[in-house]
Amino acid sequence: MTEQISQLIESVFIWYSKSLEEYSRRLPVSPNTDLTKVPTLLRGHYEVISPMLYERYKMFGTWLCAPYGDWLSLEDMEGLWIDWSEVKPENSYVYSLKVNSEVWDNDVIRLFRPERISAFAINTESYERVYLMWFDSIAIVSQFLSGFTAKIT
Repeated sequence: MTEQISQLIESVFIWYSKSLEEYSRRLPVSPNTDLTKVPTLLRGHYEVISPMLYERYKMFGTWLCAPYGDWLSLEDMEGLWIDWSEVKPENSYVYSLKVNSEVWDNDVIRLFRPERISAFAINTESYERVYLMWFDSIAIVSQFLSGFTAKIT
């Protein structure tokens, strides 16, 4: 099953990279990355990684200019733990999440506890976000603004 997941992920990379080859870049996985858990928005809180997410994070870290924005590495997700009251526009991912959560009453960050949410992708230009919402260790993907939801087991 994990081989099929890897093949599907790779086919998306090939298709997408051809259309945005000069912009899209996948950065390598840090050698110290713990591929057993996914950071949530609550500082120090993790969820167990699913087989699908494991395959994705095994292949690369951050994917810049990916579908729906930059796909965050596990380290990028931990980087969201800084104090949001001190966030400046230079902290682009955190700034984007903070601004959206302040402006949109129905933003995922306002509707769910931080230990139930992981930020998977963030587009700092269009303010689209893709969240992982954790329910009983099952990740549900929710793309804010486009209405897409899928279950990752």
